[in-house]
Order: sequence, then structure tokens, then C-alpha cells
Amino acid sequence: MSSVDAEDEGALDAALDLARGVLALESYEQPRACPARLAERLRVQYDIDYRNVGACGVDPAVVGHARGYNAMMHRHIADRHGSVVEAVAHEVGCLRGG
Repeated sequence: MSSVDAEDEGALDAALDLARGVLALESYEQPRACPARLAERLRVQYDIDYRNVGACGVDPAVVGHARGYNAMMHRHIADRHGSVVEAVAHEVGCLRGG
């Protein structure tokens, strides 16, 4: 699957999740303390699931799917909660600077 096809599939999967009332984001980073803190805060405060989709390996299809999925989800999360993902990431130390 090409990364463009994967992005399209990711956007479709996000649309299906949104139709079910699910807010989520996909990460393909190896589990570390920072993403774990971010995931916990997003889940507890905003009911946003932060999924690690790259635990078994990362390839262009995994990255493309996450990009397509997250692009759609970020828009809906921002409509509902504002820019909370970036704010929470900064609060828990996942983003540096202003």
C-alpha cells in the first residue's frame, strides 16, 4: 500500500470512529514516558484515546495511515476542545519552547 493510499484509509477510519463518537489520535513512536503522560492526560481530561500503532514496526503505510487519521481527528478535536492536544503536550513536557 502506498503512503497516499494509507493516508486515505486513515482518514476513512477516522471518519468511522467519529461517527461512533470516538476521539483518538495515532502515534507510531516507541512507548516512552512522554507519550504515556500525554496519552493519560488526553484520556482522563478529554476522553481522547492516544493509540500507539507503531509498536510492531513502522513503515510508510503506518506513517501514512496515522497522518490521514490524525489530520481528520485534529480538526474535530479542535472544533470540540480547541487546541488542547498541543497545550497538553506542552504541559507534560512533550513539546519544548513556545
